[in-house]
Amino acid sequence: PSLRQLTHNKMFKDLESKYQFLEELAREKRKAGSAALIIFESIKETEVFNDRLKKAGIPCQLLNETQRESESYIIMRAGEAGMITLATMVAARGTD
Repeated sequence: PSLRQLTHNKMFKDLESKYQFLEELAREKRKAGSAALIIFESIKETEVFNDRLKKAGIPCQLLNETQRESESYIIMRAGEAGMITLATMVAARGTD
């Protein structure tokens, strides 16, 4: 059975408060051993947030249409305990 948890929409006053919330969420999920998928609208936004998590010492993987040769590997690892995956809405379309 699916363990996915749906939550209510959240609104933020600015991009920094959104990123602070997502950083803390990623930290909590990783600490609990839960996998998390965080979806962004653009490749640039995934890269900016990826850099932010790295600076905060939170390991993650990036899936944003730029990893053509390794998409399947990234998707395979996405459900591992504590894995934080950052992706765009169209990343991995058509990957089996």
